[in-house]
Amino acid sequence: MPPHRHPRHPHAPRNPPTGRPGTVGVLTPVAPYVPSDTLQFLPRDVMAFEPSRALDGGDGGLHLLSGVLSRSTRWLRPDGWLLLELGGDQAVAVAGTMESVGFIDIAVHTDE
Repeated sequence: MPPHRHPRHPHAPRNPPTGRPGTVGVLTPVAPYVPSDTLQFLPRDVMAFEPSRALDGGDGGLHLLSGVLSRSTRWLRPDGWLLLELGGDQAVAVAGTMESVGFIDIAVHTDE
């Protein structure tokens, strides 16, 4: 008989932070951030090799990122860092959400 498995949400982290809440110094989650209505414009090789759930961030690409932001405050210590990868036009919305859950000193760095 196979071992009993607890059900989990399909987007729940496979390896959530270990240790005690409030003790993580740097958290680097990789959440899907591509807006659902733009998936069709991704390069063909991306769509061929990546499952859509690894890319699809829902409406505006922010559905899962918003959840990550609200949950990350539980794990980070007061001087901790949250590092995210975002789409080009998402920084303002994400910064607003970060401020609303208590983040300060928010900075955006581009790779262009």
